[in-house]
Amino acid sequence: MKSFVITSDCDHLLAKEHLGILRTFAENGIFITTAVFARVDEENSWLGRHCNPSETHGWENAELRKGLLEAQSMGHEIAFHGTSQCSNTREEFIKGIEEYKTIFGDYPFTDIEHGPNPDIANHIDLEFKSELLANKGSDQNSPFFVKDIIQDTFGAYWSQKQLLSLDQISLNSSSWSNTIEEINYVKRARMLDFPHFKKEFSRITDRDLTYIGYTHFGYEGFFGKRREFILNAFRPLFKSRFEFWKGMNLKRNVKELANFLNKNEIRSTTLKDLIK
Repeated sequence: MKSFVITSDCDHLLAKEHLGILRTFAENGIFITTAVFARVDEENSWLGRHCNPSETHGWENAELRKGLLEAQSMGHEIAFHGTSQCSNTREEFIKGIEEYKTIFGDYPFTDIEHGPNPDIANHIDLEFKSELLANKGSDQNSPFFVKDIIQDTFGAYWSQKQLLSLDQISLNSSSWSNTIEEINYVKRARMLDFPHFKKEFSRITDRDLTYIGYTHFGYEGFFGKRREFILNAFRPLFKSRFEFWKGMNLKRNVKELANFLNKNEIRSTTLKDLIK
């Protein structure tokens, strides 16, 4: 079966906007894997400044917590994005997972790392979360060791090294995950690259095609409020339209996706349902 997954991290989203986006998708039959923090810490570090309580909510926020439970009942998947946006010790990591189970009824199936990509040149000098597997998360002698927890808890795991460039993407379903040392790594490709592959979905008759898209619903980097009118006026010209989920473009994006999926008999699903 042809499958389409769209994933988003909660960075730069407050409860009202985050939940409004999830409702809009559900109303159009599209289901999201959205990765959420338990809380957002105030910390004078790169990670603390990248996401802060004034512009990002975790499920400690009562409105978001209630809304995420509703979103879960609609068919969306709530993935784990860390106990907070800053470095979490093993103890804090476990605390977040246990909180998740208490709120959502079971342990999270999907864990999506938060932090810069070590393979991107201009990210090298940025601060990385200590519990990332590429950092101290694989060091048994570190207070940030979490590899065994990831092996035992999650059915799907995404690390920064699993972000695909355009020339790395294969639409065959088996190419989107691989198991290494008992961890089922999943890969994601930018929604920025999705318009290119709309053509592939349309012309290939193979029933076993998959695309796992990665975006941030709260990201404004390509347009922002001052340039949004350009996108609204010339939308079909911008492949970056799928990296901007604000205002009028949100509804246009969702409608375009829904029409495309329906026309080509592509199933919208979550990471959890796809992997299971």
